[in-house]
Order: sequence, then C-alpha cells, then structure tokens
Amino acid sequence: MFFYFGASKQYPTLYQTIKDYNFDASLIAAIEKVIDEEGSIRPDASPALAKIRRSIGSKERELDRVFKGIIGEYRRLGWLTDNVESFRNSRRVLSVPAEHKRKIRGIIHDESTTGKTAFIEPEQVIDINNDIFDLYTEEKREIYRILKDLSETLRPYVPKMYSYIDIIVAYDVVQAKARLARSMRAVMPRITNHASIHIEMGYHPLLYVKNKNIFRETVPFDLILQKDNRILLLSGPNAGGKSVTMKAVGLMQLMVQTGLLVPVDETSEFGIFEHLFADIGDQQSLEDDLSTYSSRLKNMKAFLDHANEKTLVLIDEFGSGTDPQIGGAIAEAILNQLNERKSYGVITTHYSNLKIYAFKTDGILNGSMLYDKDNFAPTYRLKVGRPGSSYAFEIAEKSGLGKEVFGICQTQDWEK
Repeated sequence: MFFYFGASKQYPTLYQTIKDYNFDASLIAAIEKVIDEEGSIRPDASPALAKIRRSIGSKERELDRVFKGIIGEYRRLGWLTDNVESFRNSRRVLSVPAEHKRKIRGIIHDESTTGKTAFIEPEQVIDINNDIFDLYTEEKREIYRILKDLSETLRPYVPKMYSYIDIIVAYDVVQAKARLARSMRAVMPRITNHASIHIEMGYHPLLYVKNKNIFRETVPFDLILQKDNRILLLSGPNAGGKSVTMKAVGLMQLMVQTGLLVPVDETSEFGIFEHLFADIGDQQSLEDDLSTYSSRLKNMKAFLDHANEKTLVLIDEFGSGTDPQIGGAIAEAILNQLNERKSYGVITTHYSNLKIYAFKTDGILNGSMLYDKDNFAPTYRLKVGRPGSSYAFEIAEKSGLGKEVFGICQTQDWEK
C-alpha cells in the first residue's frame, strides 16, 4: 500500500515498521468529502451548504449591482470622497464627506478620526446586507453540523489515526535525514562499542553545506583519537580553523549517536560516548553573578565531576579569561585530571605551557592549524603531532597596525 512493488526487499527496515498496519480507505473518502486539498470546507460538502453558498453568491452579485448604481448616482452629485467606498462592521458602506452625510438616507456606521468623512450604508442595500449576514450565519451553522458529523464518523478510528501519525512522523524523520545526508554527501561510518574517534576526510557539516552552495572549497581533516592518544591539544593562529575543527568533531559525534550520516570517508570509525561536554563561547551571567572566567571554572568542575573513559570534552580557548600565568597553570592541572580519567577531548589554546605539557605527557597529542607564512594566510589544514604558533605579529601586521606599535613591542622585549 505505502510501498511500490519490490520495495519491501529494497527497504526491509522501513518495511518492517509498516507491514502490520492496515489502512482503511474510507477514512480518506470521508475526509475528502468535506475538506479540500487546501484544508477548506468543500462548497458541496452537503446539499444544504451548496444551496446556502449559491444564495450568498446571488445576493453578493445583487449587492454589487445595486451598489455600483448608487455610487454612479452619488458621484455625479459630488456626494462621495475620492475613496468612494469602504467596509465597516462587515458591511459595505459609502465614504461620504461630512457636509453631505445628511443628504444620503441610510445608517452611519462610523466616522473618520478627523470627523471629515462619514461611512454610510445606503438605505437601498440594507435589506440585501441583512440577507447576506443571515446567510453567512446559516453557513456557519451548517459547517459546524458537517464537522460534527465528520468527527462522529472518525471518532472510532482515533487510536488508529494516532498510529498513522507515528508512522508519518517516523518516515518524515527518515526522509529529512536522507535529504540532509545527500546535501552533505554523507556516509555511514563504522561504529564501535568502545570510545574512539577515527575521522578520515572529515568536513564540518554546516560549513560544507554553506560552502557548497556558494561554490567554495571546504578543507577536510583527518583525526584519530584512541586509547593511547585520547586528547588533542589544538593550537595555531586566530581565524585559522581551530574552533571550526573542534566543533566539527563534536557535531559529527552527536550526529552519529543520533542516527545521522556524516560527511567523512567510509573508512572512518566512531565509537560511542556516554557524556559529551562542551565549553565554547562566553557564558558570563549577571543573574548568577558569574564572570567569564568563573563561569568557565564552573563548567570545568562539572566536567571533572562526571568525566570518565567514555567522555568526550570540547573546550575552546582553554585557560583564557584571567592572568595568563595563573590561568595556564589551572588549565594544566585540569588537563592533567581529564587525562588521568582517560577522557577524550579536543581542546584549543594559545598557552605555551599546555603545549609543553602535551608534548611530555602520554595520552595527549599536540596539533596545529597550518599557516602560510609566505602569503600570511591560514590554510585551514590540521597537522597532528606538533604545536602551532599563534603568528600574532604577522596577523597584527596584516590587520594594518603601524610600525610604531611593533617598535613598542621590541622596546618592551615582548617577543621573548
């Protein structure tokens, strides 16, 4: 019924969700007899409704004919404004200058805010308007009766209709996942029960879709986090792609664990994590009396309280927000605790002490986003195995800071 011939073999999993359901075609027939494709009540939903609507059409045509005659007469007499007519209280009325309102017999429904215009229903159309009003009231009553009868017909099928809704939602979700996967050229990676990440030719899903639509290349990355090397400490220049790479790892991991395909090579492999913690962006709060740094420390405490060997941690600009020496030392201690708990993670930083700690410590990898020093431009390419420079002076010079600034830097011996 829902599947074309042979689809049960081509899509066995989808077929299993629907094979035991029987659809009663009389439900569709009962609904379509009353409601059209646009969700409106059909004009022929009942003989009485059809008759009422024919009468409404006839009366409205009569009203239009009489009204046009009145407009023609009063316009020649100069008793109407330029707007001629309007609607007030659901009634078709004339727009009359205040000095002429006593010359026209009828009901004054309203006046303009300035009092210069009156809106008058002429005497000749009052009975017609009353008839139209009565007919619309009859129409509402008939529609109510029709819908009440339809509800009585459908009521015994309510449990079955709920099950139909569940099937439609399930199939809609599958279709949405499929369309998203096609837009990203996504695939099904290998899935393992143990925690690990093995990404080959991975793309940030949202960035890939955005760049594809504007015909711009997206740079892929490779990353392996496994038992011996679980945490990647990622450094490199600002605007070089550190945060994008970190977010790509987290987003793809969440997509895999929610049943979505991901834009990677088919040889990629994803494990399953019980916890995924992220500290990205500024989370200061006036309500909770938290500064940027104290909010980050609060997050770190929550991470450490729950971190284990099935935890993935994503931290952006690790240790920033306070004095670099103290912040770097605290960040190093937190990194040590995450490593002792055998957690996995991708952490971005500019702090040299963390790069040194990663170099000396088993379980933690240094990584960097490569920078084109010849053209002073980021390449957005990930290199695992060595830390990266922030290229602060090069980026500052490219941004247009003058030589007098760099002269001060050299005087202060900041390069050391």
